Amino acid sequence: FYQQQGDFLLNSQGLDLGARWDGLRVEDVKLPPWASDARDFTSKCRQALESEYVSQRLHLWIDLIFGFKQRGEHAKMAFNIFHPLVCPPRNVFFFFFFFFG
Repeated sequence: FYQQQGDFLLNSQGLDLGARWDGLRVEDVKLPPWASDARDFTSKCRQALESEYVSQRLHLWIDLIFGFKQRGEHAKMAFNIFHPLVCPPRNVFFFFFFFFG
């Protein structure tokens, strides 16, 4: 992961990354239209993540992902609920039983 800014989004080594469901080969990551190239994409993402707006709200995201809004009534109130197959429980025993019965 010690590559130049944005290079990790490019398949510069020509690795065989397989094919999509429609048969097209998987190559470089497809970037959004607002990014001119991989370096521009990572630069704009870094600017956004280091912005004052994100700094003032980062604790809200942490509560959703790692904190008290992760489960239970607080999760319901924050609309932070997912289907178990998408986001399995963290209990290893339950995880093993759920998938391997």
